[in-house]
Amino acid sequence: MGYIRTFLAMSVAIGHWGPLYGVVLINAQIAVLLFFIISGFYMSLIINERYRLLKNWRRKFILNRALRIYPAYFVVLALMIVHFTVNNVENPFTIPDPDIGPALNTLFAVLNITLVGEDVISGLMPLYDSVQRSLVPQSWTLGTEFLFYFLAPFLIFSTPRKYRAIVAGVALASLSLRLSIFHYPNEIFGFLNGRIGIGEDIARRLVASDPGRYRIFPTTLVMFLMGYFSYLIYLKVQGRRWAVPFGKILFAGLIAACGYYIIVFGKLDSPLYVLDKDSLPVWALYIFALFAMPFIFLATKYNRFDAFLGSLSFPIYISHIFIKAVLEGQWARFFDAPRPPEPVFMGIVLVSTIVFSILLVQLIEKPIDGFRRRISER
Repeated sequence: MGYIRTFLAMSVAIGHWGPLYGVVLINAQIAVLLFFIISGFYMSLIINERYRLLKNWRRKFILNRALRIYPAYFVVLALMIVHFTVNNVENPFTIPDPDIGPALNTLFAVLNITLVGEDVISGLMPLYDSVQRSLVPQSWTLGTEFLFYFLAPFLIFSTPRKYRAIVAGVALASLSLRLSIFHYPNEIFGFLNGRIGIGEDIARRLVASDPGRYRIFPTTLVMFLMGYFSYLIYLKVQGRRWAVPFGKILFAGLIAACGYYIIVFGKLDSPLYVLDKDSLPVWALYIFALFAMPFIFLATKYNRFDAFLGSLSFPIYISHIFIKAVLEGQWARFFDAPRPPEPVFMGIVLVSTIVFSILLVQLIEKPIDGFRRRISER
């Protein structure tokens, strides 16, 4: 499913960059939530078919996930710090803010390293939004991923069947909370602020589209668990003679549909760019992903080019803001010339992001992958 993951990563990048040659893909927030569904599928797959067979498998699973995310992230974080320092660029920690003292600045600095907790802090401390103190702003999603990684080894089992009922209950609770905030924000706000006594600023934050239905783990957990149910479908269809051909037809149709969507609707007012992430048409997309993912996975899992594209999705996601910031800020110094017209400049940003992502895979991720494989084989 590398094509899909890279498409989603590029959707987030273009959402942050602005239209690329006048074209946008899908809304960045919808893309992130689809990423969470895919993550739930993959984590269910590897936990049940690889890690549960190992001794001390929970510890090995968490260690391998950390080795998958932190090295590339730390490289981008270090380069961003170098960019801010060497070029004397204003950054989140040098912007004066009378509401933030040394203690909170220290907390935010720690969150830039650990990642875990950014979603919670941004929800519970509206005056001190940790995302605004993040040197790699999109990294909050990695903290959300890790919360799921900590929970997954105790929940997303294919057997015994009692775990399926437990997961269904947790998913239903998360979905109910999410849709309640979407449909009844004023009532939820009144309950939080009036009856429970939560402060007005925090209560308003918790019922807002962002972070209430985007950065807060209890409302995003359902997306990960949809990936688990997609994995259960995979267990039913793998080995069926018709599954791979059907997956290939489905995948080809999806590629064609994406191409048609970009050509016809790829503007800022396009349906999947302006619709709320919890509107009915978007939920139809989430449900389609749940049912289609097992077949597309079966159809593409031995495709090397698909795997190559998939390997670029995380580096593109984690580096795209850094690449544009460096090129925007240092173009004159690098090339001793004015910045080119926007279409040309954005093409350079795109190519630079892809090249940097390939280097990140070859120089950082591949060497570590060998160590990760040895851990998962013990």
